[in-house]
Amino acid sequence: MGNNSGCAKVVLVVFIVVMLLNLVVFVAPGWLIKSTENPTSSETTMIGLWLVCTTKDFHESYNLESVSECVSSIGTMSYRVEWWETVQVFIFLGVVLVFMSLLIFCVYLCMDNEKRSDKIKLGIAISCFTSGILWFIGLVVLAAKFREHDVLRESTLSYSFGLAVMTVLVNFALGGITFAA
Repeated sequence: MGNNSGCAKVVLVVFIVVMLLNLVVFVAPGWLIKSTENPTSSETTMIGLWLVCTTKDFHESYNLESVSECVSSIGTMSYRVEWWETVQVFIFLGVVLVFMSLLIFCVYLCMDNEKRSDKIKLGIAISCFTSGILWFIGLVVLAAKFREHDVLRESTLSYSFGLAVMTVLVNFALGGITFAA
């Protein structure tokens, strides 16, 4: 990044956007979606890493009544399986690494040009790549295991899972941009 402060500002903006994407996907409730429907009601359950949200719609004489409820998936989830915590841990560590990379990058930007080192950029890039790898491992475990669970088998991967795949790719790209800048 040397003397080019414009390039540094662009990378900082990209870093902030990537961090926001990581956080949005991290807290989104729609990783898995399970729907059931019968003549009088329908139920949609959105399963996220930390929340399970259920919406029940009752079709009584064409009057639609909707009831929604969200509960924490930590320790209370009826879908509890041993690999779920593994997914949570890997993705949590991936988010933490991106956040740490952002902080280190901000410190890097505040340094004098003479003190800036390519080793710091390399460390930031490795941290971003490692974050992408941790996200990837969490996603692979989730995608491979959710069909084996009795209740989750009926679920489908949803928009948050798709955003998480995009997050993996963006974390890898961020590592490359940071090192190349």
